[in-house]
Amino acid sequence: MADSGVERRDYGYAFNVTTSASANLTRLTQLLCDYATNGSGEDSEYRELRRFFVHASEYRSSLPRWLKTYRSLDAFWYYISRKFPTYAERKNFIEASFTDLKRALTQALPASAEAEGVRLTRNESVWDKALHEVTYNPEGALTLALITLENSCRNVLERSGQPFDDSLDLYGLYQETLKALAITDTRKDNFIFGVMLGSLADLVSGLELFNSEMTDGEALNLSPDQAELLVNLAATTDTFLQSSYQAAARDAALN
Repeated sequence: MADSGVERRDYGYAFNVTTSASANLTRLTQLLCDYATNGSGEDSEYRELRRFFVHASEYRSSLPRWLKTYRSLDAFWYYISRKFPTYAERKNFIEASFTDLKRALTQALPASAEAEGVRLTRNESVWDKALHEVTYNPEGALTLALITLENSCRNVLERSGQPFDDSLDLYGLYQETLKALAITDTRKDNFIFGVMLGSLADLVSGLELFNSEMTDGEALNLSPDQAELLVNLAATTDTFLQSSYQAAARDAALN
């Protein structure tokens, strides 16, 4: 199938495992949400996407139990239609079910912070994969970028000991990360930087809108140039958060 990414090749290019999996997860989520709300979807596509994850040992432990159990869309419909009566509940459940898998799709950040002698850096290899993907699969590249930034926020929050709601979207996680790093209001100290920080929040909000549209199955029609810009902006935001965390950890170690 052209959109699944399982065996996709464009201009002689074959997706690597991580990028292919992120594209497959986006499509699988869209397919299940569509089927759970309006009954549209190809069973053969579901079976192929399901098989991709179930048969991959590196992802199997992160899969929701129901995905391992229900081998067809009809079986999934029987399950989801009785578990949740409303469309909104079904979509929220499907999206939340893949939280662990989203985390598994990005490489783990270092186990300790700079204050403990290990430099916490941007995950260059993942960002390089996303940038390499923009030419052949702009939406897949953006999906990988959003997953990476989302997990970066979670990583900083967990290392900071800041409790947070794991169901928050990217914008909510970003705002919580700023609070944890005590950089939510800088205008009184540096007005111009504060204005730019507000623009960065608008950028993350826009990225979350893209994320929502992809989850809802909307075609973004991104050009490679547009996708490259969005991936680079997400990567720069990640660098800012990681650098701010390093500075906070260093200051804490000195005090």
